[in-house]
Amino acid sequence: MHNLRVLVAAVLLVFLSATTIPPPPIAAQSRLAPTVFDCSTATGIPSIECQALVALYNSTNGAGWTNHSGWLTTSTPCSWYGVACNTGHVRYLGLSANQLSGSIPAELGNLASLNNLSLDSNQLSGGIPPQLGNLANLQNLFLNTNQLSGSIPSQLGSLANLQGINLSANQLSGSIPPELGNLANLTGLSLDYNQLSGSIPPQLGNLANLKFFNLTSNQLSGSMPPELGSLANLQSVQMSFNQLSGSIPPQLGNLVNLQDLQLYDNQLSGSIPPELGKLANLQNLNLGLNQLSGTISPQLGNLVNLQGLYLNSNQLRGSIPPELGNLANLQVLGLNSNQLRGPLPQRLTNLRVLTTFHFDTGLLCVPDNKAFADWLAGIADHSTGAPTCKTCYLPALMR
Repeated sequence: MHNLRVLVAAVLLVFLSATTIPPPPIAAQSRLAPTVFDCSTATGIPSIECQALVALYNSTNGAGWTNHSGWLTTSTPCSWYGVACNTGHVRYLGLSANQLSGSIPAELGNLASLNNLSLDSNQLSGGIPPQLGNLANLQNLFLNTNQLSGSIPSQLGSLANLQGINLSANQLSGSIPPELGNLANLTGLSLDYNQLSGSIPPQLGNLANLKFFNLTSNQLSGSMPPELGSLANLQSVQMSFNQLSGSIPPQLGNLVNLQDLQLYDNQLSGSIPPELGKLANLQNLNLGLNQLSGTISPQLGNLVNLQGLYLNSNQLRGSIPPELGNLANLQVLGLNSNQLRGPLPQRLTNLRVLTTFHFDTGLLCVPDNKAFADWLAGIADHSTGAPTCKTCYLPALMR
């Protein structure tokens, strides 16, 4: 049992790490004829579970795995590499980064007592079998960083005990099944780096325990559902590099535990909701490369824990609110490629740890005093060439 806990802990660490980018393609292994194994001779688990393991071996070129120690050569499947059992059933199956190729067999749905399934970082192709929805005891499903295609089976919404699901870095297409909103115990949902399309189902607003939500680099469109504002436990929302449109829901201001909000490179429009200023724990806010308009909400100055603020490449206008000078922990401030005009606020000199400051030098001007000039010169990466705010220049800037 101790070994099983160690294995599960290792899997959870993998899930909470940074998003995995697909590796370069690896040449397919030469495939051998299926290996025959008589599960009636196996001990320790039911024959049907043994048969599911054999099906996996034969379906994914087991002879070509990096490590296939014990597989189909001993009569004790619980001792096979990557398999852990408890009370006479397979509880853990982990073959991450083990050179599996081929398809996931439907027979894995017969591992009724399985708690953790980790087949990530391989070369698996084909679809995700809907039979995986039979794994009623499954807590973690990691199939990320493969070449899986087709749609996400709606049957996965039946996995009531699921806590983490990572399908990122595949070639999955179609829409996100609204049935995933039934996964009440889910804390992590990663579907990034796929080809998913359609809108984000409002049913995902039912995932009350969700902490990590990643939909980066898909083809999702439509508006962000306001129901996401009910996910009070969310710590990270990443939806950059999609085609989301419409306004940012003001309900996101209810996500009091949110630390990271990434909506970069979409088609979001409208103004920045002042309600985002209530996100006291926010450390990174990236709204760059959208179609946001209006003025910058002075309420953003309430985000005292903010380290990165990216509002670049939008259609923001007006002046920079002096309240941004309250962001004492800010390290990166991106305001370039907008229509902001007028003087840079003197209060920005309170940003003592700022290392990057990008702004439009043709529309904004630098206060004509040594304190501001010295502060700006001390920033390692900043826009240069902005005019000094002299009386004769200000009326033209403010028009």
